[in-house]
Amino acid sequence: MGSIIHKLTPGFLQDWLRGTSKKAKLAKLKRENDIVISKNDLLNQLKKVGIVSGDILLVYSNLNRIGKFENGEKDVVDVLLELIGENGHLLMPNSPVKDCQLEYVRTLDFFDVAHSKSEQGTLSEYFRLLPDAIRSEHPTEPVSCIGADAEYFVGHHFGNITPYNINSPFYKVAAHNGKILCLGTNLSGALSSLHVAEDLIEDFKYSSYFEKEFEIMVRFENRTLRNMVTRVHDPKQKLLRRSNALLPIFIEQGVVKKFRFGNSSSLLLDAKGIQDQMKKAYKENGITLYSPKGT
Repeated sequence: MGSIIHKLTPGFLQDWLRGTSKKAKLAKLKRENDIVISKNDLLNQLKKVGIVSGDILLVYSNLNRIGKFENGEKDVVDVLLELIGENGHLLMPNSPVKDCQLEYVRTLDFFDVAHSKSEQGTLSEYFRLLPDAIRSEHPTEPVSCIGADAEYFVGHHFGNITPYNINSPFYKVAAHNGKILCLGTNLSGALSSLHVAEDLIEDFKYSSYFEKEFEIMVRFENRTLRNMVTRVHDPKQKLLRRSNALLPIFIEQGVVKKFRFGNSSSLLLDAKGIQDQMKKAYKENGITLYSPKGT
C-alpha cells in the first residue's frame, strides 16, 4: 500500500516531505546533543560580563540558541534575580505580536494584560506569569518587571501614542543607566530598545510608523476595559532594517560587550549609551537602522 501511495505522490511533494523529515531529524538530534548548562555556569558568565547587584536589567532572549538548562527558564530567572539582588530591577518585554504589528492590531479584539501570551520566547512568557511580575498595559509592546519600583518602570505605558517614548519602560531603563542583556540573540532581538532613539529624534526622516493610528481595547487585570490610541510600525519600512550592521559602531564606542555562552553569541548593552550613540550617529552621519552606512 505504501509503495502505491509513493508512486502516486508527485515528485515535488516527495522532495518536500523528505526535506521536512530531514529537518525534523536534525532538530531532534540537536536537542539530544545540546549541552546542559548549569545555574553556576550562567551565574559565573554573567558576573564576568558585568551584571552586578542593584542593576536595572532589561532582558531579550532566545534560549533555544544557547542550549538546555537543567531546570529550564526557572534557572535563568533565578540567576538573574540573584545577580541583581533586592535593590535591582529585572524587566522582560513580552509582546503578543508574533511578527507584524499592523496585522496584529487589524485582527485584535482586545489586549488582555493578564492573559495575552508573549510571542517573545519561552523565557519572557515564564517571567510574565511569575506572581511578583507586574506587566505594563501597552497593547503592542508590554513589558514585565520585578523589583521594588516595578510600578514606576511599567506603570505608565498605557495610553501612549507609541510604546517607545519617554513614558515607556524602554526609555526609563536607559534614563536610569540600566543595562540590556541579549541572551542568545543580537541587536535584531532588541529592536524595541533601539526604537527609543528614533522617537527621541525630532523630525526623524524615515517614516517608520504606518500612516494610520489605531484605537485598541485593553482589558486590565481587574477586568475593566479601556480604549487607547497607538501607532504601529510600517511593514514596508520594517523590511529595510539593518540593526546588526550598527554593532561595530557600538563596540567601537564601548557601549556593547559581545560574549559567547553555550551555543550562541550574546550581548550586554549600556542602554543609555546605545541611545546616545544612535542619536549622535544620526546627527553627524545620517546613520540609522535603515541606513547603517549613513547618508
